[in-house]
Amino acid sequence: MTKRIVRACVAFVVMACGLYVWNGMADGASNLPADKMTVTASRMSVTAPNADATLMTAQMKTSSPADLLFQVTAECTILSSITNTGSETQSYKATVEVWIEVDGKPVPVVPGVTTNGASGSTPNPDSGRVIFCNREFTRTTTYDSQNESIKDVENTTQANGFNWVALNVGNGIHNIAVKAHFTDTNNGDIFAHGVVDRRTLVVEPTNYFISQPSP
Repeated sequence: MTKRIVRACVAFVVMACGLYVWNGMADGASNLPADKMTVTASRMSVTAPNADATLMTAQMKTSSPADLLFQVTAECTILSSITNTGSETQSYKATVEVWIEVDGKPVPVVPGVTTNGASGSTPNPDSGRVIFCNREFTRTTTYDSQNESIKDVENTTQANGFNWVALNVGNGIHNIAVKAHFTDTNNGDIFAHGVVDRRTLVVEPTNYFISQPSP
C-alpha cells in the first residue's frame, strides 16, 4: 500500500511539473516586462553560398508606441577558395549582409523622413541590409618558357557592429529577428561559407527625432 501511495504521489508531481512547464511556455510571451531592454547572444552560425540564416531572435513588449534602438555586434568570417591551372586569372567576391526584422518586416538603415525632416511620413526605400564582412580576391598566374609568376589581389572589409532604429513601433509584443545573407560569386567552390560567430543583440525603447540625412 505504501509503495502505491508513493508511486501515485510521484506521478502527480510529474504531471503537475509538466502542466507548469506547458503553461509557462504558453504564457511566456504575455509575461514579458513592458518597455525593458532586451539582450540576447548566440554562437556560431554557418551559411552556405547565396542563402539566408537567422542569427538571433528575441521578443519585446512595449506598453505604448515607441522607437526601438537595435545594436548588433558580431564576429564575421568568409571561407572561400580558388584554384588556378596554368596561365589564367581566377577571382571571387563574397559578402555577408546582416539586417533586422520586426514582426517580419525589415528595419531600414535610414528611417523614413519627409523633405522637411519630420519623421514617419515618407518611408525610405531601404532594405536595411548592412555588409558585416566583404572579401574580393583575384589570383593571376603565368606559366610559360620565359616567365613564371603568381599575383594575388585581396580586398577585405568588415564591420563588427551596427545600429538600426525602428520608428513608431506600436504597443504590444514584437518578434525581433537578426538575419544574414551570404553571397559568393565563386560557384565552383562548394565548400564556401559565411561564418558569423559570437554575437549580441541589444534592443532598447527610446524616443528619437530623425533629422534629414546628409547626402
